[in-house]
Amino acid sequence: MNIVYDHQIFASQVYGGVSRYFTELCSRLSAIEGVNVKVLAPLYVNEYLRYLNKSIVMGIHVPRIRKTAWLLRRLNNIICHFLPNSYQADIVHHTHYYNSHLPKQKHTKTLVTVHDMIYEKFPQYFSDSVRMAIKKKQAVEHADHVICISETTRRDLIEITGINPDKVSVVYLGIKLHDQISEPEEKYNVINGAFILYTGARTYYKNFGRLLKAYASVQNLYLNYKLVCFGGGPFISSELHLLRRLGMGKERVIWLKGSDAMLAKLYRNASVFVYPSLYEGFGFPPLEAMSYGCPVVCSTGGAIPEIVGDAGKYFDPYDENSIASAILDVVSNTKLAEKLSLQGREHAARFTWDVCADRIYKVYKSLMNE
Repeated sequence: MNIVYDHQIFASQVYGGVSRYFTELCSRLSAIEGVNVKVLAPLYVNEYLRYLNKSIVMGIHVPRIRKTAWLLRRLNNIICHFLPNSYQADIVHHTHYYNSHLPKQKHTKTLVTVHDMIYEKFPQYFSDSVRMAIKKKQAVEHADHVICISETTRRDLIEITGINPDKVSVVYLGIKLHDQISEPEEKYNVINGAFILYTGARTYYKNFGRLLKAYASVQNLYLNYKLVCFGGGPFISSELHLLRRLGMGKERVIWLKGSDAMLAKLYRNASVFVYPSLYEGFGFPPLEAMSYGCPVVCSTGGAIPEIVGDAGKYFDPYDENSIASAILDVVSNTKLAEKLSLQGREHAARFTWDVCADRIYKVYKSLMNE
């Protein structure tokens, strides 16, 4: 079996869940006897690709320059268009929704992975929602098979696009932080005292504003627990304005950035991890938190209940009182926190990249046998 992954996500994403998904697949599928894996990415900015076996990646790493992903995509399309048809691809798995001009033959089967339907469900939050929705619909219509990362995403995809359900498979993702500490341990001891943890992007549907208001509304929370926000970029002006209006200074609400090792340290030491998103097609962070024994308090939005199962404490993401109450329940109840920690570790252990890769491989094989 000859498997080819295209350049799309690797030309735009330096780090991130989608590019990690594909590189985790590459590293595992390439270890299967009789399977040849190639990533055709003539010019890429992605860091994960740099650590794959050099025989897998056909391309060179270039520095990322802001707002030039479209240019890299065009250059890669041109280069791929003129590549000789020497690599006989049985499977071409597209990493995004554009045409990547990969060389392929009549027998080649094509796939695309749909991670969520956020553009379609919340178009008001994205200036390019219509264009992206059209591109996604075209991609799933042209593909021989579609993989969704949750039953929720599959259901939303079928409902919104009308795609044939027989053409869609669900394969859950795996989780694994690269948390080996290569620097002095002291560097990771960045927070003194008890804290509530939030990770990742904070824009629009991520619902960070309601979390801030919920946190600031309960004296027992903001006086006894800091709110630590990891990643997602520094606070923007609207967030700083809201913090000032709520009377929350930088000594209470803290933004940090760092490596997976630092994030792992935060997960291990947080009193609770909070995930208030209005919608997710899967949701890495709650499972990551669980894998380190951190109790999870989360939204009922999208696929979150499907992925978190009975191992989390839920709240209504549109209700600030519900958010505050759920957090308070966990941080003030040691037995509940310990129960969630234990259940979370057991639950997160089911989501591995080995299982994900094995199921993807079976989808590939079934397509080749059609």
